[in-house]
Order: sequence, then C-alpha cells, then structure tokens
Amino acid sequence: MQCISDSVSTNNVVCHMPIMTTTSSSRAPLQLQCLVAVALLAIPLAAQGISSSAQVVQALTSNSFNSCSQTSSQSSIPIGPLPMPAVLPGLSWTQGASSITVAASGTATICNFSSPAGSFSRSGEVEVVLTSAFETTCAVNISGNYSTTGGYATTTVSGAVQATLGGFFSPIPSVNQTSTIRVGPAGTTIKITLGCSGNAGFGGYATVQSNLTVSWIPVNAAGTAPYGTGCMIGGTTQTATSVPQLGGSIDGAVAGAAGPMPLGIVAIGFSDLVSSAGALPFSLDSLGMTGCQLLQSSEVVLNAIGASASTLTFQVPLPSSPTLAGVNLFTQVFSYAPGLNPLGVNASGGLRWQLGT
Repeated sequence: MQCISDSVSTNNVVCHMPIMTTTSSSRAPLQLQCLVAVALLAIPLAAQGISSSAQVVQALTSNSFNSCSQTSSQSSIPIGPLPMPAVLPGLSWTQGASSITVAASGTATICNFSSPAGSFSRSGEVEVVLTSAFETTCAVNISGNYSTTGGYATTTVSGAVQATLGGFFSPIPSVNQTSTIRVGPAGTTIKITLGCSGNAGFGGYATVQSNLTVSWIPVNAAGTAPYGTGCMIGGTTQTATSVPQLGGSIDGAVAGAAGPMPLGIVAIGFSDLVSSAGALPFSLDSLGMTGCQLLQSSEVVLNAIGASASTLTFQVPLPSSPTLAGVNLFTQVFSYAPGLNPLGVNASGGLRWQLGT
C-alpha cells in the first residue's frame, strides 16, 4: 500500500508521515527521518522565553505641596512606552527582565495652623504585556507591603491576574499570591493601577509607603491534561502513557480505533487557540468529517502505530534543554474509520503536554 504523504520540511519543522504502510520495516526509515525533523524543534524552542513590554496607559503623576515653604511641585510621565528609569518624586516604576515594581511614598506636615497644610498625591496606570513564541504555562507572583498614617494608597492589579494592596476602607497591609496563566504569541495583559494621597490638615501629619512587585516565571512541572472533543459521534479519547519530561518523550495512546489493523496519524501543534486554518476549535465538516473538530495547530504530523487490533500509540522524543520548561504541546490523533463520516476518518479529543524537568 502506498504512502499518502512522505516528506520532511526542516525549514518549517513540519513532517508529513505516511498515513498507511504495509510493513513496519517500510515505516522505520521514514520514522527516523521524522524524528530528526522533530529534533529540530530544539532550534526554535531553544530561544523560548517570556518577554515583556510596559506601556503607560494613564499618565504617571506626582504632586506635592510644602506647608513650610508654601510651594508646590508637579511632575509627570505621559502616556506611551514606560521609560527606564521611570522616577518621579515619591514614585518609581522599575521594569526588569521578569518583573515590574511600583513604589510610592509621601510625607506631608503642617508648619503652623495659619498656613495651608502640606499634601501629596501619586497616580498612574501601567499595562504590561507578556508574550512567548509558544504557549507557555507561567507562574505570576504578586507581593507587596503598605503602611500609612493619615493618608492612603491603593494599588490594584487586573487583567490576567488580580490583587489589591492598601485601600481606603479596610486597607490590605500586605499581599503575596501566585497564579498560573498561559502566555503565548497573542500576548497576556496585566494592568497595575496606583492611587496615593495624603493631607496633613486632617491630623498635622500624613505619610504613605507602598511597594508592589509583579514577577513571572515559566512553570517547571511536567504534566498532561485532556481537552476538547474531536468528533461528536464515535470520537476517540487520547491517554498519556508518559510524563513529558525534557530529555524523555511524549508517549500516548488512543483506544477504540477501527481494526483489525488500525491506521492513523498524530498531529502535534504549538497552539490550541489558532491554526493556519483559523481560530480553534475549527470545524472539519467541509472535509467530510461531519461533526468533527481540529483542536490543535498541526505543525508536526507523525505516523501512529497500531499496537493492537483497536489501539494506536505514538512517541515523540523531547530535547533536554531546560529553557523549554513550561512550553505546551498539543496532540490529536486521526484514525481510519470507514462509515463514521463521508471521509471515513475519526478525530480524537485533544491532549495538552506541559514540558518540564
């Protein structure tokens, strides 16, 4: 029986394996070819990491009034890219490779009761966008401390993660929390909003000290999770038979394939959100796979192996580079299923593989 497809494109790291062959010996050289192509995944993935950009979306301002000299000062940083350093009197924003910190402080006094009282205010909002070449699981930590006498400061984090430090009523003096998010090419947004003020007229003295840091790091924990439905009727389910540890392999199986000699392929994608066909999941009705969906972006396609009369298995070796920790790969198995739909092909549910050490 002839192969439907037999080509390797190392430029795009796309490998098309034979869907149908007669013997395991004819499959082996092609399997080796494809594993070489998969090994090339280490080249683009080696540069994998979380990058960040910060944008001022509400002008950063710092205003103060000195009661003794009866002078006032105002300074600001306008809307646009966050400059480094971004420092105003009593207000600083510091962006690092994997974190951003906002610190606000102020002190106000009153020299005599016949003069206007001292005061201060700080405000602004910065939007941080995290991006990654590949869908990556990321841990975001928010930590900070707040104290005041006669003033207030509120720092809120919104978007992909949420937290509040300080506040006017029932202020929160400290925060330390970690959330898990996905970061990919489309970008993930985190907003940090600050409002801070103090006036010595309410008690003769006012002070505020607030520091908050948002940091992020890829999650180094190998694991799997099923998602989605391949075909509404008769769809098969993937199971992981290994943990996707770097330097090891991805091993999976699909039971319930049409026998007695099941035939199929496994498609491996870098995304479960978008593919060259469009947004995912993508209906396969137009191909004759009525009621079936594409659940991953299919950058790599390999032969699945008939392990029994109704079971298909697959194995994909993984590079050992620790920079790949947190990267997600997505698999879906397509198997020969005469009579299931006009095309006679079944689609399994998806399986997400989070790489780790």
